[in-house]
Amino acid sequence: MSEPVSEPSPLSPQRSAWASLLWTARLIEVRLRLVIVLLVAFVVVGRWETWRNYWDKWTRPLLGGAAYAGTVSTDTEFFCPMCPGVLSDWPAICPVCHMDLVTRRRGEPIVLPDGTLSRMQLAPYRIQQAGIHTTEVQSQTVEGVGECLTLPESAVIDTGSLQVVYVESMPGMFDGVAVKLGPRVGDLFPVREGLKPGQRVATSGAFLIDAETRLNPSLAVGYFGAAGNRVANSSQTSPRRRAKKGKLSAADLKLVEQQKICPVTGADLNSMGGPVPVDLTGRRVFICCVGCETALRKDPEKHFKKLAEAK
Repeated sequence: MSEPVSEPSPLSPQRSAWASLLWTARLIEVRLRLVIVLLVAFVVVGRWETWRNYWDKWTRPLLGGAAYAGTVSTDTEFFCPMCPGVLSDWPAICPVCHMDLVTRRRGEPIVLPDGTLSRMQLAPYRIQQAGIHTTEVQSQTVEGVGECLTLPESAVIDTGSLQVVYVESMPGMFDGVAVKLGPRVGDLFPVREGLKPGQRVATSGAFLIDAETRLNPSLAVGYFGAAGNRVANSSQTSPRRRAKKGKLSAADLKLVEQQKICPVTGADLNSMGGPVPVDLTGRRVFICCVGCETALRKDPEKHFKKLAEAK
């Protein structure tokens, strides 16, 4: 005779509610598992710098004060003196001129060569689009003045308090330079101070360069005493390699002291991050940055003449 099968006792209402809640939680976990993982990943990646700074802060005492090799201060940034719009939070190489980025404090204005008010880097296609043309500054005989350097009227930007021209210091690089001019004679201005023979100035499209420095200050280098300038403090530049500044020997340092200026730009050799040695035609000279090397090798005699005139 078979034994009667006992039926399972029904769950109590309380246990049934807990079971339903647990089943619902598992369903939500399965459905939202990918979303939760993505949210956690976004939080970690998006605030990675903050987490790493906290980690360094907590572990530094345990390491005896030794800082983590990859730590970069949040108060500093890296910039390219030749390309004002290139900024980075890490040591990197400028993607435009390929020189090492130089460190500075965030928001700190850049000291430009004497007489230079601003600096603007323009890509070749933008120069072509804007119709910017340059002309070499030359001496001419002006009636009532005599022989002097002259500028066409289109090259001069009159701000009211200053008269500014944009000198092409390197291909695509324009420096705003304050000049002192004499009274206009026809379409020309005699130059009293601020320019040297052979310099190239923007004679067509100069007002567009000036407008760019004012409307888009993130591309223009800030300078002491400028009104309304603002240097960009963020960057999309990714690190390529750590910038390395070459060490100069005692003999090189002596040559730097004698030479003092860059033969290409005429700026101080330390104005662009440090002197760069170049061996050319059996002679060792120094330039202010690697971006000047192409111009120097293209016409060495012209630039050597500048050094001779500066002595």
